[in-house]
Amino acid sequence: MQSAPLNVNNDEKDENESMTNPLTSISNDDQAILATQNKIHKNKIKVAATVAALLGGSAGLVACSGAGAWRYYLAGGICAAISHAVATPVDVIKVR
Repeated sequence: MQSAPLNVNNDEKDENESMTNPLTSISNDDQAILATQNKIHKNKIKVAATVAALLGGSAGLVACSGAGAWRYYLAGGICAAISHAVATPVDVIKVR
C-alpha cells in the first residue's frame, strides 16, 4: 500500500488547482462578460416563467367563465390599452 506524501509544495498545489478549476485562467474582463450573460439568462427565465403563468391564469379564467365570456375580457383589455395610450403622454407633459 502506498501513502500520499504529507508535504505538498505550494507551487505544485497552485498548478493542480489551476488545472482543475478552468475559471482561474479566465481574465477579469471575460469573467465580467460571463457574469453579465448569466444575469441575462436568469432574467430571460424569469420573464418566460411570468408569461407562462399569466397565460395559464388567463386560459384558466376563460375556461371557467363560460362560452362567450372571452369577448368581454378582450374588450376590457383593448379599452384599457387605448385609455392608457391616450392618458400617458398627457401625464408626461403635465409633469414636465
